[in-house]
Amino acid sequence: QAPLNPILAALLGHGAVGPQGQPGIAGLQRVNGASIDLLPGQTTLALVAQCPAGKQAISGGLVAGSSLTFASELEPTVSGTGFRATAKNTATSGNSATAYVWVLCAVVG
Repeated sequence: QAPLNPILAALLGHGAVGPQGQPGIAGLQRVNGASIDLLPGQTTLALVAQCPAGKQAISGGLVAGSSLTFASELEPTVSGTGFRATAKNTATSGNSATAYVWVLCAVVG
């Protein structure tokens, strides 16, 4: 990192450059869990996406094939290495809706 101009540093109130920080994240990878078909009115508790060994979950989400399907719970797994969801198809009739959970994984430094 280039040092600030001394006059600009004085105006902004910046001090001396500090020591090197810890490494950030590396090996970013998205993993999709298995998809499931939800019948109208059906709720599932079994949607999970798991990171590979050595990686932690940093984000996650639910993809649903219908605007009538939603996640009532979406959270990291207890171990912090995956994401889980409870999904419900709120349609009262018609076709099933496909849904799956995804997780964004990384080596956290």
